[in-house]
Amino acid sequence: MKIEDICTMNHSIENHVIRLLVNENGAEMCSLISKNTGRELLWQADQKHWPRNAPVLFPIVGRLRNDKANCQDEQINLTQHGFARDMIFELKEKTDDYFKFELNSNETTRRQYPFDFELFISYQLLDDGVKIGYEVYASDTALNKDGLWFSIGAHPGFNWPFQANEKPEDYFLEFEHPERLETILLKEGLRSGETKLIAENAMLLRLHHGLFATDALIFKNLKSRWVKIVNELTGQSVKVSIEGWPWLGIWTKPNAPFLCIEPWQGVTDSIDSLGNFEAKDGVVKLLPGEFWRAGFEVRTGD
Repeated sequence: MKIEDICTMNHSIENHVIRLLVNENGAEMCSLISKNTGRELLWQADQKHWPRNAPVLFPIVGRLRNDKANCQDEQINLTQHGFARDMIFELKEKTDDYFKFELNSNETTRRQYPFDFELFISYQLLDDGVKIGYEVYASDTALNKDGLWFSIGAHPGFNWPFQANEKPEDYFLEFEHPERLETILLKEGLRSGETKLIAENAMLLRLHHGLFATDALIFKNLKSRWVKIVNELTGQSVKVSIEGWPWLGIWTKPNAPFLCIEPWQGVTDSIDSLGNFEAKDGVVKLLPGEFWRAGFEVRTGD
């Protein structure tokens, strides 16, 4: 099956090195191909393991305890990772090497999340990859009279191994700086209050499925500005920038051939959360008429 058949409502841009397809559903990347080698960087949403490619997490990252919270005397009712990944975005701008998509609040979103917003996702091709931009605008409406509260995160999945004839154990994560890799432990998708030290003063972390036996790895406030998935035998890599993002999630499913590298502004609730959305870890507050902007890059190393 061709990529174009998998990605419905898709739009493409390319330069001399990279070809990118983005789906209007979720404004989600569904293919990122290195034209030098023909290598597909992105996981291709196989239903057997995980039916997504690179969703945006908005207006929450992870879960709310009991899937609900209170904010300014209003109740928020959101399932894991919010609704943006399942909604149709409008293509607002397109050039030879750039896309910009928009999602606005509507009756469906307000029933779950009683605020007005404009969410923009942009894609700018680079010489060896793509820069993804997020922009949130707090609309000046009665619903936002006291502000707009949200979290947002990226969830790109990459083929791991890069090629079908390779072994997952031939790969490692490389960090820009030595890191104390202490993961936040989860219980049924919520932070348990416990942590586990994975490695001390490490720039390299050997990849294997046992790392994810209990769920995602979640690291906070790393020093590194980027992390790479590297094949030690070929030297091929995928590099993801994480500068400015307070949390980093790394996730896969049991024995699945993909790995997600996830920069987050926000994190899942704790098991003892009191349900105060305004006080939730990582939540951003915007006043009416204000913007929030962030982004990250994905680069191929072939």
